[in-house]
Amino acid sequence: MKKFFMFLSLTFDFFLLLLTFRKKSRGLKVFGKPKFQGGPFTKFNQLQFISVSRFKSYSSLICLSSVYVPILFLKILKLIGVRLLVNQNGVYYPSWYSKNYKKKNVYLKKLNAFSHHTFFQSEFALRSYKDWVGPPPANYSILYNPVDMKIFYPATNKPPTPLKIIFFYDFQKRNSDLWKYCFNFIEFAEKKMAYPHEWIMMGRTTDHAVLTAYPALSNIQFILNPGNQVPEILRTCHVAVHLVYNDVCPNKVLECMASGIWVITHSAGGSAELVGSAGTVIPVPFNYEKAFYPSYEELFSALDKYIKNPLEYEQKTIQHSKSFHLNNWYNKLSDKF
Repeated sequence: MKKFFMFLSLTFDFFLLLLTFRKKSRGLKVFGKPKFQGGPFTKFNQLQFISVSRFKSYSSLICLSSVYVPILFLKILKLIGVRLLVNQNGVYYPSWYSKNYKKKNVYLKKLNAFSHHTFFQSEFALRSYKDWVGPPPANYSILYNPVDMKIFYPATNKPPTPLKIIFFYDFQKRNSDLWKYCFNFIEFAEKKMAYPHEWIMMGRTTDHAVLTAYPALSNIQFILNPGNQVPEILRTCHVAVHLVYNDVCPNKVLECMASGIWVITHSAGGSAELVGSAGTVIPVPFNYEKAFYPSYEELFSALDKYIKNPLEYEQKTIQHSKSFHLNNWYNKLSDKF
């Protein structure tokens, strides 16, 4: 029943698109709204600032790769002259999405084949597309996610101590190995750190029982389902540890950098592309089957390096984050419609 009503909603939107298309219009619309929180929902909200309302005229349509749109609808829209754009995020493979991953990738291939231009969210997004879907469409470019610097910005007078280190992941079963690694690292680091510090564990969760699997450690602040508090919380932090394996183009990393937080990450996925030289990238093996994390010694060494010159590292991060400003993203996007 839920799928039926979803299809009815898409069909209604499709007929509105047929009725409001005007070839000479410069308007942009988004087809399909994400049904879950996360990166796609953030992107959808960011696009609303440059999208016309559903009842106004338009000539270009952008589709998010993580939101299903019937291919037949796109075929008809393209026939009448609509300019189709695709924002291509990640692809599907067994260790991440074991159920019908091939079918999902076939859909992505068809979706991008109809596009006049595809925006891959990172070099890693392009690589994984080639590995699991096939050759990229004829017209494409790399367009990293943006960050809204009216919402995420650094604190003016952030105290240098205690050093606040944040782990910013969702508390879900699929992240259990990563959380276990993080807690084990904290136990390791507690024996070596000789300066005031606090650990912050923040993320969304619908299953608080997930947390019972982890040891009770002192000096840790848990922030569950932070909602609108995220920007304010980030402005109090100094270092973020982001180790999601093969993360395509994580908004969390961008939000942390814009907040003046030095990001420690690894080489597998798009996070390394985002931080560049304005963060610490620890090399790890790459594959699609198993996640690899840095040794505790490597991670602690990266943290210790930051402590020796925090003000320089913070300023470097803030300056680098400006290249992901939301306005720059709008300009690059609008060049294609």
